[in-house]
Amino acid sequence: MNVYLDDVALALPNASLAEVLDAARDRAQAAGRLVVEVLFDGRRATDAELAQAASNGVREVRCRTADPAELIAATLEDAAKELDLLMPDQKRACEMLWVGKVTETMEMLRDILERWKLVRGALEQCAQALSMQIHTVPAGDGRSAMDLTNELARDLEAIRQELGRGRMVELADILGYDLCKRGEDWRAMLTGLATSVRELAAADGGQRA
Repeated sequence: MNVYLDDVALALPNASLAEVLDAARDRAQAAGRLVVEVLFDGRRATDAELAQAASNGVREVRCRTADPAELIAATLEDAAKELDLLMPDQKRACEMLWVGKVTETMEMLRDILERWKLVRGALEQCAQALSMQIHTVPAGDGRSAMDLTNELARDLEAIRQELGRGRMVELADILGYDLCKRGEDWRAMLTGLATSVRELAAADGGQRA
């Protein structure tokens, strides 16, 4: 079995697939990097295949790595970019409700709520990776990411209540104003945290040099 960590061949004669994966992760970690993708014979290995770690005739294993700080920063920036796409959709849903297109808006609303869930999850995962508590992540104006998370939770609960009451005008206002303001705050917080992660990583790298 041929084994590569990025473009570097690893000499692991007679190693099982499980041993190969463990060795690749250990060597990546020793270099200050993380394995982010594993390819079996040129195709991305599934989570089930990695958990099972059975060779099943695999002839080449290629593990791709990433710098942890860059990975976290990129994840935060991707979440911020999602908000750039999400806010116009919220405004469009608001406009559709104003003209009475309720049925057409419900699928959009489900999509909007699911995307907010992903954005919030990205923040939580990155904060965990950074060993930070959300209440310590700055969000501007003396607020923290926890404050923004609580504000978002209140908006989402208000959406649920107005939807249950059938008050479409009020629901439209939340989507077109409150949730868009929330998106602007979250975008600024996410991009600011991404910048801080990169700056801290650069400073740490300079000290080590």
